[in-house]
Amino acid sequence: MSEESKPVCPRCQIGMMQPRQIPYSTIENGTLVNVAKMPARVCDVCGNRAYDREPLVSLRTMLGASRRKNKPAAPKKPPAAPKTATPRKPKS
Repeated sequence: MSEESKPVCPRCQIGMMQPRQIPYSTIENGTLVNVAKMPARVCDVCGNRAYDREPLVSLRTMLGASRRKNKPAAPKKPPAAPKTATPRKPKS
């Protein structure tokens, strides 16, 4: 990639955003998710990070599919007990 085609850092306006593989961590539904090498752009001056969109969308899609697959089934309600009539005392 040539110097002209690399985007300028939106934070410092000096550095160039370089493609890198960097760690990514997030908490999804109370579970820590770590990815050792996530594609991103990192500023060579200030270190600003911007993760690539497509891999993030793919990760969220996979986590969503996993969440639906592992979702516990709703508990079944036990059948209602039949109502029994109480015997009435005969009137005297």
